[in-house]
Amino acid sequence: MASRSPGALLISRFLQFQPNRTKVILRRVNPLPLHRMDASVTSRKMKERDYLYSVVQNKYVTRRPEIECILTTHVDNLGARGQVVMVDRMLFRQYLYPTGAALYASPQNLAELKNLTEGTIMKTPHALQMYRLLCGMNLPIKMNHFKPWTLSKGHVMAAFRHQGIIIDSQESITLPQEPITNEHNEQVPFEVKVTVNGLDVATVTCYKQPYTTNPDREGELPASLSLPLHRPKEEVAEELKAEGLYYGTTDTV
Repeated sequence: MASRSPGALLISRFLQFQPNRTKVILRRVNPLPLHRMDASVTSRKMKERDYLYSVVQNKYVTRRPEIECILTTHVDNLGARGQVVMVDRMLFRQYLYPTGAALYASPQNLAELKNLTEGTIMKTPHALQMYRLLCGMNLPIKMNHFKPWTLSKGHVMAAFRHQGIIIDSQESITLPQEPITNEHNEQVPFEVKVTVNGLDVATVTCYKQPYTTNPDREGELPASLSLPLHRPKEEVAEELKAEGLYYGTTDTV
């Protein structure tokens, strides 16, 4: 009969006594009274107050500490490529690390990151997200149809502000080379360029949306384009990646 090695026996016993992460540590609220030496331990019946416990530690709901990692690509609502961030362990192990979006922040990886990013301009976490958002916009610009006008940067800033996007300086806006006036065809869109943080130039699709302050002349307004304000971000990201203008993921974490 073959005998079991001490090492195998030791390993089997060790596996049997692995701590369970779902255990709950309790403390009795009311300590039990002392028993007489000449009396049996089971002679006293347990009362209701003896079954009251307080939770000391619940390892099932205890939040595990976050893990430090290096992002290798842009991730929405998390950070830009090259940033060192703290993320949830499950998020890192189930999504970021398997997809190659992040690496462990080991001393070796941190040293390589320092060499790669030395002398380069680091973008803010939301810069690429805003760049992708602008490239996928169909911006309507409301202009009075019955008064002469020429499109200016102030008109574009007002149109962005109406959609909840604030542009601080007119210098970041580049208008089309051919001036857009009130005679422009409402069915023909045009492009306006917006520079994000002085680095990325986003091309925004715009179209004229005629209006009037005179209610009696609303029936004379020509038909305008009916486009969604935002295109699907996955579609925009794939188009920009094909042109080499965008890197990163469109998933929100």
